[in-house]
Amino acid sequence: GYPWAAAAVERIKTRETFFGSAQADFTGDPLTLFKRGIVPWLIGVGAPFLLIATAFASLPAGLLERLLDGAFEAQPLRVGDAQAIGTALSMLSPIPLLALVVYPAFLAITFRWRAEGMRLGGASIVSTFTIGQA
Repeated sequence: GYPWAAAAVERIKTRETFFGSAQADFTGDPLTLFKRGIVPWLIGVGAPFLLIATAFASLPAGLLERLLDGAFEAQPLRVGDAQAIGTALSMLSPIPLLALVVYPAFLAITFRWRAEGMRLGGASIVSTFTIGQA
C-alpha cells in the first residue's frame, strides 16, 4: 500500500542526498504512517463510497437498467425519473467538499511523518506540526 511505497521512495531519495560528506537517511516507519492516516483514508474513501451507494439505492427500481439499456433513446425521461436522477446526483455533492477537508489533513500527516523520519549525519528533525495548525 501507499505507506510502504512512500517509505521506500523516501529511503531511495535520502540515500542520494548529501550535505558535504554527511549522507541523509530516512528511518520513517510505514506502519506509523498507516496508523496516522487511517482515519482520513476511511473518511476520504469510505464516505464517498457510501454516498455513491446511497445515491444508486435511492433510484426507483428498474430506472438504472432502463438507462443502461438505452430505453430512453426513443422516448424522453419521465418527470419522476428525471427528478429521481437529480436527487441521486445531488446526494453526491458533498464528495468534493470531503476532498477539500481530507486531502490537506492527509498532507499534514504525511509531512510530519516525512520530517520525523529524516536524518542527516547525526541530526534529526522533530515536528510538532498538527492538523489545523496554521
